[in-house]
Amino acid sequence: MQGRNPFFSARNALVIAATFVALAGCLSEEEPESGAQLDEETLWDHELTGSIGDGPIVGANVRVFAKDGTELAQLESDGSASYTVTVRTKGKHYPLTIDARNGIDLVTNLSPDFDLFGAALEPGKKSVANVNPFSTLAYELARDMSGGVSKSNLVIAESVVSEALNSGLSTLMATGPTVTPIDTSNIAEIVKASETLGELIRRVRDLQNMHNRPASGNSVIRAVASDLTDNVIDGRGGSRVDARVSALTVVAAVSVLLESMQNELHVYGQNATDVMTAAMNKVAGGTVENSLEDLTVTPQMLGTARVGLAALLAVVPSEKLQALSTAVNQVQAGMGPESVRTIIPDDYQTTLEESLVLVAGSDDATISTVNTVSRDGGADPAPVNNPPAISGSPATSVAEGASYSFTPSASDPDGDALAFTIVGRPVWASFDTNTGRLSGAPQSGDVGTYAGIIISASDGEFTESLAEFAITVTQASPVNNPPAISGSPATSVAEGVSYSFTPSASDPDGDTLTFSITGKPGWASFNTSTGGLTGVPNAADVGVYDRISISVTDSVNTVSLADFSIDVVAANSSTGSVTLNWTAPTENEDGSTLDDLSGYRIYWGTTPGNYVNSLTIDSPGLTTYVIDNLAPGTYEFVATSVNAAGIESVYSNAATKTVQ
Repeated sequence: MQGRNPFFSARNALVIAATFVALAGCLSEEEPESGAQLDEETLWDHELTGSIGDGPIVGANVRVFAKDGTELAQLESDGSASYTVTVRTKGKHYPLTIDARNGIDLVTNLSPDFDLFGAALEPGKKSVANVNPFSTLAYELARDMSGGVSKSNLVIAESVVSEALNSGLSTLMATGPTVTPIDTSNIAEIVKASETLGELIRRVRDLQNMHNRPASGNSVIRAVASDLTDNVIDGRGGSRVDARVSALTVVAAVSVLLESMQNELHVYGQNATDVMTAAMNKVAGGTVENSLEDLTVTPQMLGTARVGLAALLAVVPSEKLQALSTAVNQVQAGMGPESVRTIIPDDYQTTLEESLVLVAGSDDATISTVNTVSRDGGADPAPVNNPPAISGSPATSVAEGASYSFTPSASDPDGDALAFTIVGRPVWASFDTNTGRLSGAPQSGDVGTYAGIIISASDGEFTESLAEFAITVTQASPVNNPPAISGSPATSVAEGVSYSFTPSASDPDGDTLTFSITGKPGWASFNTSTGGLTGVPNAADVGVYDRISISVTDSVNTVSLADFSIDVVAANSSTGSVTLNWTAPTENEDGSTLDDLSGYRIYWGTTPGNYVNSLTIDSPGLTTYVIDNLAPGTYEFVATSVNAAGIESVYSNAATKTVQ
């Protein structure tokens, strides 16, 4: 029974379109047409678009207000965490305020931690006005500036916030994080920087609440923004300043920025790298051009982190904080996360957490000291001689007759020559005092555990050591090769007819093999010595027995045949098959070349338009497929093509076939 139908053609081929999310900056306006009067009484039809969130926020309640407080529009951010709305109002009512609240943050999967604000500065046909932590702080800062929320104050405030709370802004610094249109080349930058700034606000809030000083994300934002009226977070500024919030912002920024520099930003205590990436891809409609791992350290991030460490050392000095400060001094602007991770100590988060808790619960004098250090820009914490750094994870076992080698990574921030020493060197190993390399090839007489090994590096004044470790020399064991199993079992049998299948199996080592089965039909028996599955089903056994798996083991390794099914059909019933043929598509619906075809999906059913059955073909080169075990009846078949991203085309033309 064979039917032929050209399922795919240029007309109905799979559409593969790159989707770019309209994430764009706030405070950016398209100028009115040349010669247009900017009369304050002129009514303007103004189309506003933008994105919402620190992590992208969907379903946010977005409201647009005129300068006099009149509500001009209300809507929700869409599935791409963006909005578009046209408002009509007079020029005298600008700047317009965009207020975004509630919704779901795609990074935290929770409602936002604070209200978000943005602004449209002046009339125009179309403007981008994004709403994020940067635009929110700029809006709140403008409120405390002379003249309030005006166009000029908002522009200045955006620049101040971007510099003082940079959080990783790089390419977006030139035109402003809330004014630059965001596409797939820089969406990673705005999402990571916004989430970094949002996490700083959350941590300051939590440090306050930890010591019974009620705070919210909104109160922290207002206090920090007010403090920036003098361009620096130092406990002095506008009328809404809170000196303790300022001090906690200075020191909490250290941990948040170091996490962000290493691409391991924690949100609510969990590494948010994967969820930020997923959120970016979702709102962008696909994989973005630059990943979070591509983002580098900015000069502003380094400056803020170093000032915060200087402030911590001034109030809670410790050797670990000093070592962390020394490490941060080695980080350079432009470094990527992988390079930073090799410099920053592994325990930096614990070190900082302990210090932050102490500052949060400290007296007013300590808070004043932190703010003074911030105001002065910090001091150089580096001593005359910095201790060397040594790291590495030595292997803790080696088989007899095999080679062992470990060389630690070591450096000195002052460029001093290093000398290496070892304690507990195994007798079968040699040690290089110039490189710290421990190497050797133990023999059968060396089997055992060699504990108490310590490798150290010294610059002549300071000595740093790896953690003590042990090496176990194990007896060599013969390699066991896994068995092999193959065979193609029949997938149907009629009632009353004998069924028999025995797989082919072998073991390269000659080991004895034992067979096992899962999903064995009740009417069949199984031989554990040969793997044979046999039996004669009767009328009561008619039906499909699926997920049958036959495995073989040599007592060490187990391998299995692919799962299969057996359809027991009634003796008086018949089934048929349909052979489908198609032509592989070469173009997308827009006429572009289809270059990432990954396969097809076939759908069928006995009711036109209702396809209750489907299967996936993962071979793009396959253009013929047989569907068997079809009961008598008339079937309608359609198919789709699938690209590498798993996106399906529309249904093909339907093909109909009657099975007798």
